[in-house]
Amino acid sequence: MRFAERLRDSSKRHRSRIVLALDITGPQATRAARAESLLTELSGSLAGVKVNFQLLLPQGLQGLAGVAEICAREGLPLIAD
Repeated sequence: MRFAERLRDSSKRHRSRIVLALDITGPQATRAARAESLLTELSGSLAGVKVNFQLLLPQGLQGLAGVAEICAREGLPLIAD
C-alpha cells in the first residue's frame, strides 16, 4: 500500500486529520523519552506522526525505536523530514 493510502486509511480509522510534528527540542538526552510520552498521550487523536532530523539524526534509528513501536502499535504512519 502506498504511503498516501496508508495515511488516508489511518485518518479514517482514527477520525483525525492531524499529523503530529514531533519537533522536540531541549536536552538531547531526554528528547526521545519526551517524544514517546507525548505520542503515547496523543496517539488516539492522530492520523500520522512526523519526526524531524533534529530528533532523528542525533538519536539514530535505534534511539527512536520506541517512537516507531508506538506508531506501529497504533497503526500510525511515520514520516521523517
